[in-house]
Amino acid sequence: MAIIFSEDQRAVIDHRRGNLLVSAAAGSGKTTVMVQRILEMIQDPSEDVSLDQLLVVTFTNAAAASMKEKIEQKLSCMLEKDPGNRKLARELRIVPLSSIMTNHAFSLQIVKDYITRIDGVDPGFRVADETEVALLRADTIRQVLEDFYTRALDTGAEEDFLTFVKC
Repeated sequence: MAIIFSEDQRAVIDHRRGNLLVSAAAGSGKTTVMVQRILEMIQDPSEDVSLDQLLVVTFTNAAAASMKEKIEQKLSCMLEKDPGNRKLARELRIVPLSSIMTNHAFSLQIVKDYITRIDGVDPGFRVADETEVALLRADTIRQVLEDFYTRALDTGAEEDFLTFVKC
């Protein structure tokens, strides 16, 4: 069964000049529209576009994974119908390497790619996991509160500090 896109959805799919921001409510079909847009762009003979030339930024890892999975499935179906199509075969091979990712993943990739040009960043840096972040956050809050309490005692402002903490 063919999907019937709304006028607004079709405008997103057909847009070709410049960058595009798609913002809509959850469940509105953003992923489906973006998948269709990407597939039409890479199939358009008047465009010389390949998946490895596109940057698609999403908000969640799940959305990025879903988009890649749907593109891969559709390309596989298209290649079954046209097994000699080298362009489709190439696009299918590069889906896992495509730049369909979250803003965080994109930012991390930029830092990794240009680490030698960024002053003050240790080349051996890594991204902390959620447990480490929680521990660092708790330690930082404890240290900040201790420092402010010590200053409040030194300046006679402990009542103000205690009021702040109660709030």
